[in-house]
Amino acid sequence: MNHGDGVLSINRYYIVFCTKYRRRVLQEEISETLEAIIRLISEQEGIVVDHLSIAPDFVAIEMRLDAKTPLHQTIKKLKDLSSGMLRKEYPELKSRLPSLWTRSYFCCTLGSISDEIINEYLQKQYDT
Repeated sequence: MNHGDGVLSINRYYIVFCTKYRRRVLQEEISETLEAIIRLISEQEGIVVDHLSIAPDFVAIEMRLDAKTPLHQTIKKLKDLSSGMLRKEYPELKSRLPSLWTRSYFCCTLGSISDEIINEYLQKQYDT
C-alpha cells in the first residue's frame, strides 16, 4: 500500500511482454540474467515485484506501482533497459533478433484476469 500526498493506493498489475517473433531465447543463463536485470531495474525505479516468471519467449510480472507512476512509461523503461543490458551481455541476441521485445504488451489490474485472456494475448503474438 502506498501513501503520499493524501493518497492511499494499492495499484497491482499483471504485465506480460514477449520476445520478437516469440523466439525462444530466454533460456538458461539468459533467463537468470534477465531476472537479475528486471529485479535491479525494479529496485531502482521503485517497482515492487510480487512475482516474476520468465518463459523462453515471454516475461510475466505481477507488480505494484505508486499511484503517480505512469504504467506505460514504467513498462517501456523495463523493456528498453533490460533489452540493452541483455544484448550487451549476450551479443548473439543482436544477430538473432532485430529487437528483443515486441512493441506491445498485455496489462491488467490484478483480480480481473483469466488464463484464457493471457493465452489469447500470447497466441496473437505469433502474428507480430
